[in-house]
Amino acid sequence: MHFNSAKITNLVDEKFSISRQAVNVHLKNLLRDKIIQAKGKGKSIQYSLKPILEKTFEERILQNSNEYTVRDNTIAPIFEKLNLPKNVYDIWMYGFSDMANNLIDHSGSKKAEIYILNNFLYTEIKIKDSGIGIFKTKNFN
Repeated sequence: MHFNSAKITNLVDEKFSISRQAVNVHLKNLLRDKIIQAKGKGKSIQYSLKPILEKTFEERILQNSNEYTVRDNTIAPIFEKLNLPKNVYDIWMYGFSDMANNLIDHSGSKKAEIYILNNFLYTEIKIKDSGIGIFKTKNFN
């Protein structure tokens, strides 16, 4: 999501009642600290959260793959580097295991594209496969 400086100034003014100059100081500090990034110049400048990690990769689903091998071999090493609190890390490992289990048990796909985005506000994982889907598999019942 991208915001121009006028929109940011208006949003911040509505919420916190601070001046345009104060907003600009905060934006400069966020840029300096690499929390946000800017594209463009002058009035057309756009700000967005800077990714800490953004990665897309392909995972082969082997005949002996299970949710734990996929999780432990691909996601766990990446998430360990993010230094997330243990409870957050555990939630992500559980959630990914569940998604990987559905992929392996129901899609029939031999590969999956995994996308991970982590910034200062949230973490996101997407799994895209070319399988047949849960409702067409014999394992659904």
